[in-house]
Amino acid sequence: GGGGGSIQSVLVVGGLDLVAQACRLQHDAPHFIVATPGRLAALLRGPPPHPRLSHLRYLVLDEADRLLLAGSGFEDDVALILQHTQQKQQQQKRKHICQTLLFSATMTQSLEAMEELAAGGEGRLPLKKFVIATKKQQPKKKKEEGDKSVESGSGSNSDSNSDSNSDSNSDSSEDEESLIEKKKDDDISKVSAPTLPAGLKQEYIFMPSRVRDAYLVTIIRNLVQNGGRRRKDKTTTTMRKWEPQSHDDDDDADSTRKARLAIIFVSTCRRAALVSELFHNLGVDNVALHSLLSQNRRLAALAKFQSHRVSVLIATDIASRGLDIPRVDLVVNSELPRRVEQYIHRVGRTARAGQRGRALSLVGEHDVGLIRAVEQTIRQELTAASDITDDMALKLLGPVTKAHRMAKMKLMEIGFDELEQKIKKRKRQQRQEREQRQQQQQQQT
Repeated sequence: GGGGGSIQSVLVVGGLDLVAQACRLQHDAPHFIVATPGRLAALLRGPPPHPRLSHLRYLVLDEADRLLLAGSGFEDDVALILQHTQQKQQQQKRKHICQTLLFSATMTQSLEAMEELAAGGEGRLPLKKFVIATKKQQPKKKKEEGDKSVESGSGSNSDSNSDSNSDSNSDSSEDEESLIEKKKDDDISKVSAPTLPAGLKQEYIFMPSRVRDAYLVTIIRNLVQNGGRRRKDKTTTTMRKWEPQSHDDDDDADSTRKARLAIIFVSTCRRAALVSELFHNLGVDNVALHSLLSQNRRLAALAKFQSHRVSVLIATDIASRGLDIPRVDLVVNSELPRRVEQYIHRVGRTARAGQRGRALSLVGEHDVGLIRAVEQTIRQELTAASDITDDMALKLLGPVTKAHRMAKMKLMEIGFDELEQKIKKRKRQQRQEREQRQQQQQQQT
């Protein structure tokens, strides 16, 4: 956190020094606190002195559809935060009450249930709903999309649920964790016909699943400027070996039409690490972003990507929300997400602020049902990409297979599987602790 002039802010997230964050909250008297629910709740539960939230004027819950999802794991943490923001105003009537603002780009069942409780501002909850949409969108569609913000005058909504995982900062849920998937599938959004940006071009490539990586490399090689490699300059005198393709050299005639930055979404942490190493073996400069990385490594990876030091980011769904990187021109779904809502958030990383963008999804023989569900929800048919062909991918199949084998060996050498099991075990323990706390609270009530 930093300040501009006299404005002070504090960043409170997992993976960073907890004591330093507590001291800053206690002594700096920040105007803004930017926090993940898990870490802020950990400070509130920890030894005193606790952060003082009773003087808050506004509490903003971004990605409210995720935070209010039943079984998400955020329940206890958001409830505790809301309790502390309202504590003083319950004891004595203060001049300014804390307003709770909920922001979401998708309208899920959880948000619809809250809107129903509000009943247009005249129900059991004093809520107001505002829809932010572009001028080009039709009035009817405005109700179904945009950054939706629900404003609460009381903020005492006990139904506002939220999460944990303070030390690992898993504020962005990922498919690979699979800890609460069954509960999610029951309550997760039937997303209400979202209106995607007009500048977003959505396409798919149908291919055999076993050669998925060859298509990924082909996409980066042909659709990203300089094939995803770092450009030669004064500080870069050598380049990694790359299989020659005459139509894509450093001085591409059509480089201005190629993507400046690209995000590749994968399904698991292991898959992110594997694809990242595979790309390195083939000379594609990239960074990986997933929940098994420490907070410092995540921030470093994002900094390299945002500063264009690398043009390819390989990420799990941890990157599908909250990132606003203007020059991301290409989003690739290496594996389609299991939930349509997640697809919408992924492709929303491009075509931002009225710019153009492209979303490419690799569709295997078992993914046809997923792509149809996407088309039904967005009410739009995806078109087949014509600039990536089977012949192009087959030419790279040999080197990609070799690089894949080397990448798997590298993950074994660094003990990636052991790290993954260790993190999963810790998260299971944290989930069990949350469930035990909930059971104790239910018994007390």
